[in-house]
Amino acid sequence: MTTHEFCLFVDGADLTAAATVERLECAGYSHPAAAAHDGVQALVFSHRAERLVDAVTAVVTAAEDIPGLCIAREAKSGAVPVFDAASLELATTCVVTTPTDPVGAAPGRTRRRSILPRHADSLNSVS
Repeated sequence: MTTHEFCLFVDGADLTAAATVERLECAGYSHPAAAAHDGVQALVFSHRAERLVDAVTAVVTAAEDIPGLCIAREAKSGAVPVFDAASLELATTCVVTTPTDPVGAAPGRTRRRSILPRHADSLNSVS
């Protein structure tokens, strides 16, 4: 297995709250990247997996389980843009499918899979 380090853009959660940071760290969050735009923050994650897409899927699934947190996705495809942790250049996009009714979720609760169209142009122009 390889340790993959990558950057994702997140929105919607208080990233200064200890409980949120603790849950992000459990998902693989290692440190903030030097980028933020209009409330969207770049966070660096490390995760061990065979392939990058597996690492991204695991992190996105865990992170989107945090109340209020939303991973930035491309407006048209819904794919998750994955950025190089060092340069913040677009490395790839990953199609991440997450269940809409996770096991053990509170009744009526679904994962937040919002696309952030107000940030799509700035996120897609990073490369």
